Amino acid sequence: MLRYNPASSHLEVSNGDYWIPLDIAFTGIGLTPEAEELLKWAREERNKQLVREQKINDNPALKKAYESLTKAEEHFKMLESLVNTSSSNSN
Repeated sequence: MLRYNPASSHLEVSNGDYWIPLDIAFTGIGLTPEAEELLKWAREERNKQLVREQKINDNPALKKAYESLTKAEEHFKMLESLVNTSSSNSN
């Protein structure tokens, strides 16, 4: 666990028994490589989505195709829900 102690103006870490003050000059907090990779992926996906949305807004044909795709996804989810309900009722 990590906490800030306002009395000493230090970050402290617990070893389970007591709190150990951290020397800010040498303390580093970071993400795991996997978390960094996930953030990178999320940023790239967000940027792709923003570009796609702009293209859809700028092009009527893409807008119509996107609306059809959205309706198809809604229908798929509804049918999937019905299938799941039928499966659980038969057990």
